[in-house]
Amino acid sequence: MRRLYFTLLFVFNCIIAFAQDYNEIQNAFRSDAAKYLNSEGFSVEYQDDGLKLKSGDAVYYLEISKEDTKPLYVRFRRYVKYDSSLTKAKAFENLNDFNVKYGVKAFCLENAIVLSAEAYVQDISTFEYIFGDMYRQTQSAYDLLTE
Repeated sequence: MRRLYFTLLFVFNCIIAFAQDYNEIQNAFRSDAAKYLNSEGFSVEYQDDGLKLKSGDAVYYLEISKEDTKPLYVRFRRYVKYDSSLTKAKAFENLNDFNVKYGVKAFCLENAIVLSAEAYVQDISTFEYIFGDMYRQTQSAYDLLTE
């Protein structure tokens, strides 16, 4: 029994030691970003790697790198599932347009295409300044993909 107790205690401590959490700067940025995005009309949920944003039927993710602090590295992403009108072949046809014309990284997964606008930001004011462009570029790529 004692051996089991120490084994469980050891495993628990290992999990805590290796779990990456945001530091103070990253937590403050995530909190400020959530407030800003709420004011922009998004429904915001906290996640382990950033924020989940909902606007109407669309779901977006704001991922905040746990490795970078000054500047912070953020990714604004939208996952688009394949269906009868959107195939992997159609996505491949438009990949270069997404990556060049819109400044949005696009890559295919098994069941979806990911549209991603990425940037380094110094603080929340920099993020607020560029967020509109990140959103519009991602939305333009989505519109092209689904037309």
